[in-house]
Amino acid sequence: MERKCLDFLLITMMLGSPHALQAASPIVVSSVNFNDSTTGTWTQSGSATLAYGDDGQGGQALSITRAADYEGIQSPTGLLQAGVEYTFSMRAKLAAGGPASTGVRFVVKPNYNWVANTTINDTSWTTISGIYTLPAGVDPAATQIYIGSTDQTGPYTILIDDILITRPAAVVTISSVNFNDSTTGTWTQSGSPTLAYADDGPGGQALSITRAADYEGIQSPTGLLQAGVEYTFSMRAKLAAGGPASTGVRFVVKPNYNWVANTTINDTGWTTISGIYTLPAGVDPATAQIYIGSTDQTGPYTILIDDILITAPDTGPSMVTISQLRAYPEPAIIWAAPTVVVVLFIGSLFIGYRRRRTKADNIL
Repeated sequence: MERKCLDFLLITMMLGSPHALQAASPIVVSSVNFNDSTTGTWTQSGSATLAYGDDGQGGQALSITRAADYEGIQSPTGLLQAGVEYTFSMRAKLAAGGPASTGVRFVVKPNYNWVANTTINDTSWTTISGIYTLPAGVDPAATQIYIGSTDQTGPYTILIDDILITRPAAVVTISSVNFNDSTTGTWTQSGSPTLAYADDGPGGQALSITRAADYEGIQSPTGLLQAGVEYTFSMRAKLAAGGPASTGVRFVVKPNYNWVANTTINDTGWTTISGIYTLPAGVDPATAQIYIGSTDQTGPYTILIDDILITAPDTGPSMVTISQLRAYPEPAIIWAAPTVVVVLFIGSLFIGYRRRRTKADNIL
């Protein structure tokens, strides 16, 4: 029986990108601006007197009249996760007629860690901003953030506005090599070094590079980077014993030979080399290549490299539209770099499926 399908079908799917085409914005964990005359998901802490007043920008700020350093407002518990570096920020000022200045900060229970302690005054708004990661061993479900300020001789009023807590956007791994399998993964030899593998200390292996020129070592595949993406490069490095006491090591990106994260290493311990990089305008991504560079010495010497990692922000789902699909006598496979889109014809329906493209895929 002949199968017919719609002459025109529009399928829109929520799809995850293989990696971001631009730097992803931080993820908002909590945001309160008080313009709706509420404290949002935050609640009162202690016995402060709370009110709302003009923030000077057409909105409202929270007025806290307090007699103890913890009185004001506090976040919900469990807002933070282990191992994540958060950015805390808010604006604050003193109400007129009180003390001339005081300290204001975020405080994170149960360890009562101060974050971004800052002196404020009654003449203008001050931005309080800092970073925070939960200490090891703290139960994230028990954590809570409150607004603390320095006790004075009696009750006084502070104004708070624009509380914002963010975390970095999720990242995707572009390249990762740890050498534990005694290979350089997708990276290849650069120049004429002597490559070997050595104990990395934690039970794995590191790459040993004996080199006489600054470019000798290993290099990534070409075309690993895309235009307009902010990448994070990192690796660990140290000098082998018996050579120079120190040297500079860095990532270098051809064809512009940009140095990234140049760092001095020694032979006493591992040093982490980390930095960010975006391809300069006008550089063809297909020609871009990364190699490990280090400073020339008076003769050949050996460096140890481990845990190369290149990541990019993940912008999350993206919208892909497949339109004007018509009947195919057989299931159709449609290529849509940099991902694979598979469109299957079943009866009168098209089912669209998309997965991340890997280097193992053949261009169809």
